[in-house]
Amino acid sequence: MIYEIIDTRTGKRAKAYELVQEPWAEKTRGCDWPAFAIDEDGDIILTDDCGNYDMVPEGRAEVRLVIDKERWTAKWRRKQSPWNGTVMVCSKCKETIKSLSGQFPFCPSCGRAMTDEAVQMVMERLEALKDGKDD
Repeated sequence: MIYEIIDTRTGKRAKAYELVQEPWAEKTRGCDWPAFAIDEDGDIILTDDCGNYDMVPEGRAEVRLVIDKERWTAKWRRKQSPWNGTVMVCSKCKETIKSLSGQFPFCPSCGRAMTDEAVQMVMERLEALKDGKDD
């Protein structure tokens, strides 16, 4: 999963070099390469290449899950085959199945979600992982 740190003041992606300038970030000043890290409790930490770190005050930035649907979804494409009649082909990995309906929810080869219901199922699972919920 991919996360991004959002600056709550602007609503845009936070920039570590800007947060280093804030008064609470005293420990991280003086070294290059400020960066963000997320600890095991989900708190955001501002760190640098000297090993300094400081907790970003609660509410100053937030972690947002970024889901790029284009990377993990695909569509079935209908294709004529001279040997098997009509087949369905995965638009990403080119896996061919002999189903006329193409209603397999996930591609058997690459595992991408192929139907709207499968996409919704994956979204719910990713949100549950992000929120730390167990089924």
